[in-house]
Amino acid sequence: MMQLRSFVLLQTVFVLLSSGAANVIGTESTSKEIKASSRPRRVLYNFDGDSCLFTRAGREGPVALTVDDLKRAVAEVTESGSKVDTILVCVNAQVMYYPTKVGTQRGMQSTPEERAKWPASQQQMFANLERFFSQGLDPYAIMLDEAKRAGREALLTFRMNDDHGNDFLRTKFWVDHPEWRLSKGALDFGHDAVRDYVVALIDEAVRRYDCDGIELDFNRFPIFFKGESRDENVDKMNSLVQRVRSLLDTVGKERGHRLTLAVRVPSNYGRTPPTPESSRRLGCDVVGWTKSGWIDFVTVSEFLFERFDLPIKAWKQVITDVPVYGGIECTEGGKKEQYLNADGYRRAARNLFAGGADGIYLFNFFTTREYGAESWEPPFEVLREMTPTAIGGPEGKTLERSDVEFKIFQFPADKIPRIDGNSDDWSIVPNSYAIGMDQLQETVVGVGDRRDKSNLDVVVKVGWVKGQNHLYFLYEANDNYWDFAREDLHNDIFEVVVDGDLSGGALIRQMHPNLKLRDTLDTHFLFHGVHAQNYHIFTPAEGKDWAMVWGSQPWIKDLPFANAAYKYDFRPREGGKLVLEFFITPFDYAPPDRARAVPTTLVENKVIGMSWAVLDYDDEQATRYAGFWNLSHKTTMYGDASDLAAFRLMPMENSLRKAIECDWSFQVISTKDRSVAFRDESYGKITSWNWKFGDGKSSTERHPTHQYEQPGEFIVTLEVGGPDGKARRSKVWDVTLP
Repeated sequence: MMQLRSFVLLQTVFVLLSSGAANVIGTESTSKEIKASSRPRRVLYNFDGDSCLFTRAGREGPVALTVDDLKRAVAEVTESGSKVDTILVCVNAQVMYYPTKVGTQRGMQSTPEERAKWPASQQQMFANLERFFSQGLDPYAIMLDEAKRAGREALLTFRMNDDHGNDFLRTKFWVDHPEWRLSKGALDFGHDAVRDYVVALIDEAVRRYDCDGIELDFNRFPIFFKGESRDENVDKMNSLVQRVRSLLDTVGKERGHRLTLAVRVPSNYGRTPPTPESSRRLGCDVVGWTKSGWIDFVTVSEFLFERFDLPIKAWKQVITDVPVYGGIECTEGGKKEQYLNADGYRRAARNLFAGGADGIYLFNFFTTREYGAESWEPPFEVLREMTPTAIGGPEGKTLERSDVEFKIFQFPADKIPRIDGNSDDWSIVPNSYAIGMDQLQETVVGVGDRRDKSNLDVVVKVGWVKGQNHLYFLYEANDNYWDFAREDLHNDIFEVVVDGDLSGGALIRQMHPNLKLRDTLDTHFLFHGVHAQNYHIFTPAEGKDWAMVWGSQPWIKDLPFANAAYKYDFRPREGGKLVLEFFITPFDYAPPDRARAVPTTLVENKVIGMSWAVLDYDDEQATRYAGFWNLSHKTTMYGDASDLAAFRLMPMENSLRKAIECDWSFQVISTKDRSVAFRDESYGKITSWNWKFGDGKSSTERHPTHQYEQPGEFIVTLEVGGPDGKARRSKVWDVTLP
């Protein structure tokens, strides 16, 4: 064992010193550098590295491929309107798909007799790969570069323990060491040499390709250990994942940007849905990896067949630091008629979004092309629909104006708007965040889009602050007739409806889906405004509260949940300009009893549902307003959260940040062992990290885990550096251990 382990480590060093990346011919990358933790991923598309090397559009069966075919494979999933933000390219299945110095190249352990029995698809793939590499071309480098050229995140995906058992996937490592085998092709990760070998393969792949990072696919296949205790298995796999994170940080420093590390969690071979507990039983403490700051996002998928019951909510409850994506398999069974059509994909996506998935991960989407003359094209149209706003909730309800996504500006913590009716605080908000009269449509009286700005003109900006759960509004309106003399609802009104968790559906009792319950007061208290909230904001309010909450929770309009201030100099029936500044708190659950309420957690890139309407009265004696100008273009936005529009909580504008900012957080893993996981959350182009843990020990890892030998109160300091300078952040006694 020791001889083999030394051999693997030497191979790793060789790869470090002589990366094949310089000899790989691809196309020049044009993608912008994006911080992994804040990059939105609506759809993640997995190229398995297999089918894409012997199929293409059309029903031709296995064919010889050209460079243009490879580029087209990427282009057809990233063309205009596609929601695919991340491309993943697989380069292994125990064997590596390229000439390797560490492992075995695909098909090289097969005998001539075995090769002769290969199916036509595998023979064509082998021939295609041989031709590309003999010409000095790497097809996977070409696909990754093409993804970057299209502005997409380009990741490798690495199958951690493939167990197909085909002879063309046989490796010399597996042949030489029967004592380390599991099943048909998998390896036992309980052995140090196996884990060293896998890390060496990952090292080689990451250094060979100009990727944005790598996904560790523990779902291909979900088998890693035999014997030993569960805790021992977890410790060994923890060490492997931490080594890969350190490897990526090292390579990232060399390349001048952070590399993403993602994980696809192991399933239970379809027997039961994958859960955090079942994953840990297999040796994969995915929740612990996120808390340690090692991985940047998690994907939960089934094994091979679609079940429509992934427990995304259970994963979201325990993973709060990184996005959790939901996977869709291509078929419900082994027959052609069981492949998902467009409606099947829509159904699966709705279920995932209903569970709280941050995006959709597609696996084997393209395999309908593997049936030769009987092949058919996958439903590419769904790639333009895979967002909560377009695909809808569990009942298929979508948000209105699915082609539009409005932006919510992120204020710096030291520039939170003061609610005083002055717009000065909003001068830092770019005009691109302003939502004006041109976005509103009158949907009740019949005016439509015939706007007259001399009669009414409004501009709205919305903001948020990271760490708070408030939405800030600046409403500026010019009206030729302000109507606010009466004490009832006959008042110029700015009506805002917000659905913080995209739960959708009716929110007022008058629209309750059960007709028998619409007229009962019990429905008012149990239902009205509970999952989405409606604010009738009086513009202006004189002699009455600033807003009427249309629901059973009037307390949400008071501090500390809301506040408002006006600035104007006109009287009733006069014209002029009004400035309204206010904030509100959206709630996932807002019952009459405020002690039981659950505020919406606002985080970067989260999409919420929201809309507003301007109720414009032009006659104090009129029985109805002169216009209902609303943002969603659908009148029922006032009572149905599915009729709202999409708003995204944006990251902070670069112009408001320093070139380099230091910040970090920590998680006590074990008070008994005094083990603490530290997570860097700094901003900028950072190439070095220097941690001082307050006990005389230090680390240069980005996300270190440290074990304190003694109890105490510690001053922990992180200093980061890069081409734009240095920054430091200390926390005094935050880390206190018994």
